[in-house]
Amino acid sequence: MAPKYRTKDVYTVEVVQLSDTSGNHDGEWLRVRYHGFHVADVRSVAELERYFPLGELEADALAGRRAPCGMARRRARCPGVISTSLRWPRG
Repeated sequence: MAPKYRTKDVYTVEVVQLSDTSGNHDGEWLRVRYHGFHVADVRSVAELERYFPLGELEADALAGRRAPCGMARRRARCPGVISTSLRWPRG
C-alpha cells in the first residue's frame, strides 16, 4: 500500500501510479483529496502548497488498518451482518 498523509482540515495525500492515461499523464503522482473527494493530481511536493501549508501534513496512522467487521471470524459481532451460524427457531 502506498504511503498516505493527511492534514487536520481533512485533506489527504497519497502516492498513486497512473498508466495508460490520455494526455500522457503516466507515472507517479500525488493525489489530493478533500473529505474523500478528488481535488487534484500533482507531480511535486511544492505543488501541494496550493492547497494547504506543508507543515500540516502528518502520516495517516489509520491508512492501512481494516475494520474488525471485515474479518470472517468476527462477523457475528458486527451490526448489520447475518451470521451463518444462527439457527432459526422451529415452530
